[in-house]
Amino acid sequence: MASGWYKAVKQITVKMNQTKLIVEIAAVLPELEPEITRTAIGKNPFAVVRSVTRYTRKMIEQHNDLMTDKCMKLIGNIYIKGDAVLKNAVTDVFVFSLDAVLASCILSHRKRLINILPQSLQAVYLKQIYSSAI
Repeated sequence: MASGWYKAVKQITVKMNQTKLIVEIAAVLPELEPEITRTAIGKNPFAVVRSVTRYTRKMIEQHNDLMTDKCMKLIGNIYIKGDAVLKNAVTDVFVFSLDAVLASCILSHRKRLINILPQSLQAVYLKQIYSSAI
């Protein structure tokens, strides 16, 4: 039987893969399950993250703050728990599109969205903005 510390270390080191990604999204956003299940058939995590990104954008445009918060937390969890492929998908798809979404918002809404963006993604977002400005 494994000791408590071993279980804790194992939980920390196990990364989310595409299969776990689908389960995580379906648990948090069940309304996306049919779309992400179809998308996942092609085993393309970038397409799955794109689906979440489109849904998040829709919630932002509809000023649905509760669902926007859920989406931001979900994408932050995917980034934190995800393997290298999922981290790249979040960075290349979600973070890249975030700037266009924020640009379409009024200043007060933009500030709120940046404040609810998980800390791990704030750093990635800022790095992207500053590197693209060069």
